[in-house]
Amino acid sequence: MEEKTVAILMATYNGERFLAQQLNSIISQTYKNWVLLVHDDGSEDGTVDILKEYSIKYPERIIFLNDGLKFGNAKDNFSHLIGIALERNFEYFFFCDQDDVWIENKIEIFLQRFKGIESSRKDLSILLHSDLKVVDSNLDVISDSMWRYQKLNPECKTLNYLLVQNNVTGCACAVNRALLEKAHPIGRKAIMHDWWLSLVASAFGVVDFISKPTVLYRQHEKNDTGAKNVDVRYAIRKFMRKDDLVKSIAKTVLQAQNFLSTFEQCLKPEQKDMLRAYVQIPYVSYVRKLLTVFRFKLFKQNFLRNLGFLWYLRYVKEDFYDICDNPNI
Repeated sequence: MEEKTVAILMATYNGERFLAQQLNSIISQTYKNWVLLVHDDGSEDGTVDILKEYSIKYPERIIFLNDGLKFGNAKDNFSHLIGIALERNFEYFFFCDQDDVWIENKIEIFLQRFKGIESSRKDLSILLHSDLKVVDSNLDVISDSMWRYQKLNPECKTLNYLLVQNNVTGCACAVNRALLEKAHPIGRKAIMHDWWLSLVASAFGVVDFISKPTVLYRQHEKNDTGAKNVDVRYAIRKFMRKDDLVKSIAKTVLQAQNFLSTFEQCLKPEQKDMLRAYVQIPYVSYVRKLLTVFRFKLFKQNFLRNLGFLWYLRYVKEDFYDICDNPNI
């Protein structure tokens, strides 16, 4: 039997409405040497029935990991899938939502880019991600580019930028084995698996991107994260939500602390200096917070986001830090 090169990891939960359409888009890929590993997080709708049906119909391609484990969130579900996938001899790992549609040559496009990068250095840890087309529940286009829709800049791919804002969307990214072995297990304080992977790639390998959309990113009432049209009205509404913004900044500090403690022995001296300064943010004066941001260029990816970030940084203090450190939040 031919060895499968690509693992596709899908974490499901109550996704019966759009799941079959996503599975069909994977089955229709022009590149065929893949295996789909699916783990469900305790769905109460027809998701499991659909997964059983497809795994019986395509036994060599679709593996439903029906182990009964429940995690309660997508990050830990994906982390579980990563551990299982690493036990097999896959070379590349794609992440997949349950409700999107992949364009038919998505895997082929990514593999061509992987091969190009690896031609110069085979052992390099690589994360690739692409733009997405934002669509509604009927697949009618909302925006041709999620990067434009959300004002994300994929050129911001160094550790200083990614510490404070992620621009990698999990369902539009893939990594090679060297990166996944380095990044696993996903940090306990990681905000999401894709953010953690982007941090590891930026620190120890390379983050690269494909400018055209490879995923129809479906927006509906049950999106776990979803796309936001980042315009002035959105920025004003966001700016008024002080507690949410402060907590979101504090969570990036917690994630940075987790990252530093995990990889401290492997980081370059300048990377350690930056991370050590950032994890001290809750404990220093507002002036010192700002000095840290400007010294290490810890900026978000557009002007309005930076305004909010710099303003609310003053409120990131030890008490908010402790609130976010609560594992129940």
